[in-house]
Amino acid sequence: MSGTNDLKSAAVDMMCCASCGISEGDDIKLKTCTACKSARYCSVKCQKEHRPKHKRACKKRAAELHDEMLFKQPESAHYGMRMKAELKELLGRDLKLDTPREYDTQNQNELRQAQFGGKILELKHCLKKFKKELETVENNLSALHILINEKIPTYFNLVGGSNNINNMKAELKAELKELLGKDLELDTKNECRLAHMDLQQKHTEFLFKRGDLKDNLEELENELKTVENNLSISSSSSS
Repeated sequence: MSGTNDLKSAAVDMMCCASCGISEGDDIKLKTCTACKSARYCSVKCQKEHRPKHKRACKKRAAELHDEMLFKQPESAHYGMRMKAELKELLGRDLKLDTPREYDTQNQNELRQAQFGGKILELKHCLKKFKKELETVENNLSALHILINEKIPTYFNLVGGSNNINNMKAELKAELKELLGKDLELDTKNECRLAHMDLQQKHTEFLFKRGDLKDNLEELENELKTVENNLSISSSSSS
């Protein structure tokens, strides 16, 4: 019974902003936290204000989601390399690990360093991925800003009063489809207003995503510093 109540409570929570508590409705669209999928917000401001309270639970749930995703994948997806091949890549030489005797002190020290080295490679790979994604989001935000504040208003003023806007309309429709993922009609002023609203909503979504990416980058950079310090300490103690 307790489990059922927890599920009901979680479902109710997802219908309200985790910060201010406002419920989702026709005029209020809640955006889900992209990292943990377990909290929703009515605005970027609410997400930022709630971040200190949500940060720990968010990181824990995001890790759980990552593990769930891994276990759903075929074994070859995350055990693609043999242990010796991975160690050779990290240490630059083969380690003999076939008998208990071969697990000598030197190998143990190197294995410990390999563990740190592997974590560093993983973190650097994640940092590169997040930075590239953040760059894409920043570019999209810039494009949306220009569309919302310049291109759509300019086109709106020309609709119905000029027959020489077909080229402009074709370019706008192509850009809108790339950013919004759907075709939009721009033949009337009302259709332009609807397109403008869609763009503003997409702009808000990208602001949420940018905030999450920046938080993730900060956490990864801090974790990388910690692992690199631990590797340095491990190397000093084994020399």
